[in-house]
Amino acid sequence: MRRAVLVCAVLAAISPTYAEAAERVWRMSVLALADDDSLRSVILPYLATRGFVEGRNLVVNVRIGVEEQMPELARALVGDKPDVVIAISDWALHATRAAKSTIPIVAAPMGVDPVRVGIAKSWAHPGGNITGVSLIAPELEAKRLSLLHEALPAVHRIAVLSNHRKVVEAGLLPLRKPAAEGGLELVEIWVESP
Repeated sequence: MRRAVLVCAVLAAISPTYAEAAERVWRMSVLALADDDSLRSVILPYLATRGFVEGRNLVVNVRIGVEEQMPELARALVGDKPDVVIAISDWALHATRAAKSTIPIVAAPMGVDPVRVGIAKSWAHPGGNITGVSLIAPELEAKRLSLLHEALPAVHRIAVLSNHRKVVEAGLLPLRKPAAEGGLELVEIWVESP
């Protein structure tokens, strides 16, 4: 739900006026690893309040696939010449970026530091055609663990449920040391598919 709200905020910031929205048909493409109800339940209703109504002046093209299919799906989406692409995962983002560098891309979310991987020039002046949300905050992970332990001092085994190990595991490194120092056992559970 938070991701959908953030996507809506980003789309609103880059959207034209109501009058301009009503004057033409806009094309929005979505590339994702899994079907996500937030598009239909949150994003499209919000866009309708901004004058973008699917079936009237908004065409939505959704492509869903596994990691290996992302480049092919991204090329197909870009070939449809959308006005914006919402990339839901790092794999969708990188595939869309490789397929075309001029179409606005909304990353919803990124799991990596966009400056470190070359998506943005800097945090202050990102440049380029990619905007969105980055869910990285490794410096906060230890604080979150500390707050959890403070709220539940009798608990000594903490489970961490994550997906996409290749992307997320590096973010757990700063968590492992404070957990061990605090006498906590981290139980890491990795979910790689639906």
